[in-house]
Amino acid sequence: MRLRCEERTSLVRSLVLKAAIIPLALLSCLIFACASQPSVGSIGVVLGRDPDTGDVFVREAPESNPDDPNGQHLIPGDQLVMVAGVFVRDLSTKDLRALMRGDPGSEVDVTVLRGSEVLRMKIKRTALKSKLLPTKEERITEE
Repeated sequence: MRLRCEERTSLVRSLVLKAAIIPLALLSCLIFACASQPSVGSIGVVLGRDPDTGDVFVREAPESNPDDPNGQHLIPGDQLVMVAGVFVRDLSTKDLRALMRGDPGSEVDVTVLRGSEVLRMKIKRTALKSKLLPTKEERITEE
């Protein structure tokens, strides 16, 4: 049975609350697994939005994986139309990001417009690198 980090944490809490005796090796294993496995995955693209139309485009995409049996991948210039069955044109950046994120290894359905061709594909999420997670910072611009 494979548990997500939140599920492992909940399991440890419930065992502690029930005053169960947890072997140190098991507890260490649960804590290490939680710390070593990222719980956030994404499809790894950089997107841009046309301010006039609201259309969302792929600006950067990871290299295609030759081992991918479907051979489906996004390329720069693809117009993102739907993610997980939801039209993205009117979504906020936050909502769009939430649709693209999920457990590493899970898949998300996307619909793109490539030229005049409509493509529907399943994209596998990969673990986000910690430096890609949002940080609190102040944006400074010159005027």
